[in-house]
Amino acid sequence: MNDYLKEIATLCDLTSTLNTQTARRTFGSTVTLKNGVPIHIVKEMMGHHSVKQTEEYAISEQESIGKL
Repeated sequence: MNDYLKEIATLCDLTSTLNTQTARRTFGSTVTLKNGVPIHIVKEMMGHHSVKQTEEYAISEQESIGKL
């Protein structure tokens, strides 16, 4: 899977590293939460044991975006 993501990054001329963890974080924060999916639904989709764990995704993603 990571090899395919690296190929996509190369084809799109991206300098950032794409991997499954990046894809998972993007799905969990950008794709779902930023599009209004309730956090308890995202929790289930991500397979997290608690909403707190899902909130960590959202917080760390916001911090990453702030650094861009």
